[in-house]
Amino acid sequence: MSIKRDATEGTLKLSQETFTLEVLRRFNMSDCKPLPTPAVDAGKEATMAEEDHLSTADEQKTVADLPFLELISCLWWLAQMTRPDIFVALQQASKWVARPSAKLWRWLMRILKYLAGTPKLGLIFKRKHSGPSMIAFFDAAFADNEDCKSTAGWIAYINGALIAYDSTTIKRVVGSRPNVTQWPSSQKRIHGTAACSANSST
Repeated sequence: MSIKRDATEGTLKLSQETFTLEVLRRFNMSDCKPLPTPAVDAGKEATMAEEDHLSTADEQKTVADLPFLELISCLWWLAQMTRPDIFVALQQASKWVARPSAKLWRWLMRILKYLAGTPKLGLIFKRKHSGPSMIAFFDAAFADNEDCKSTAGWIAYINGALIAYDSTTIKRVVGSRPNVTQWPSSQKRIHGTAACSANSST
């Protein structure tokens, strides 16, 4: 990890450029064409459908030798240390690691292509940060995905740099409502806060 201090500007930067370039080299992506985002957010390529999974032995052979776990482990090290910008894309991909497929590999390759264009990005702490030295944000969504599961997430900053974050599926059982789209916002956040608090304290 690289730690650079600029006394004049009053900044401290944490980055992993060397490790990022090593990961790209290890997976033969050093010369790939960079992409502006780590994931697709719309269309068929953004979601994993049943037809995307490999059902026959011949189909499974096409991805049998691809290093899914090795690559995901490398990416999680980056995400947890200095690259929270790939967290969401990596979390979505990691859900399907038990069922490897060609689409899952494309998702992982896209993250690498994004990293190829942003190897120097990192966390920057500012001495003269405007606003509170520490600030946190929280949000929750009710049944916002195809599995009809509620999710919640939080992020915390210190001196302008993201230092902690998480998202989780809300497992708490709630009563049914005639129209779930009208479920009060406060109730969503109460259940989400409970789920995130329990998760972050472990």
